[in-house]
Amino acid sequence: MNEEILNTIEEDAADVPQEVKDFIFSDTFDGIKNEILKIIDKEDERLQFSNAILFFLFGGILEQQLDYTIRGLTIEDSKKEIIRKLIKEKVIDEILAIIEASEEIDKESTENPVATTPTPLSSLADRLKQASIAAPVKRDYSLPSANEAPVSKPAIDPYHEQIDNV
Repeated sequence: MNEEILNTIEEDAADVPQEVKDFIFSDTFDGIKNEILKIIDKEDERLQFSNAILFFLFGGILEQQLDYTIRGLTIEDSKKEIIRKLIKEKVIDEILAIIEASEEIDKESTENPVATTPTPLSSLADRLKQASIAAPVKRDYSLPSANEAPVSKPAIDPYHEQIDNV
């Protein structure tokens, strides 16, 4: 990975609660990730998905972006659904359980109710609980008919600066 990506991960990881970090770096998560990676055929797509799931868990990308990565995989749709199901059941639900358990411990340890600001733990829980559906994209694949004039494009060379003759 290049330096910019590593810095981004470090910044995003600073906001993630320690309990969630422990899960992400655990053998349990490694096993789940390897189970998912076995479904993906191409090595470059495995690496892309592996990076996307980590960015998602550290808050670097949204769930829609992770879903976009999954949709971009060159595997059957049924396998994509299996990947989504594994992420939901084995990763997101596990992290939500960790967050809820941590919040219960925090509630028990504080005897005096104090107004608090949202913590990274609660904001991560809220983000993971939100339902997300990717909006369908409408594309026009039709070709212009023979009667239509071709659309003219301006003569701009994107590789050279335009010089204004004064």
